[in-house]
Amino acid sequence: MTSVGERADQVQWLADRVRAVLFDLTANGWRTEVEVPRMRVIDRELTVDAGGDPVDGSQGDIVSYVQRFTVTVTPA
Repeated sequence: MTSVGERADQVQWLADRVRAVLFDLTANGWRTEVEVPRMRVIDRELTVDAGGDPVDGSQGDIVSYVQRFTVTVTPA
């Protein structure tokens, strides 16, 4: 997942939201189900969090924040 914005705070906010969607647990289980046909998801892991580019975007730069996730599955 690559978040892209004009300012570092924008991409940090989006990266935080992505982590919340994939990793938040509720009383009933995961906040967001990850569906894989004919498979059962058994683990979710954030494997790379490269962080955001420190450029503030004031000069028209584009800021990106890279995250890589691993979703482990087993046959259903």
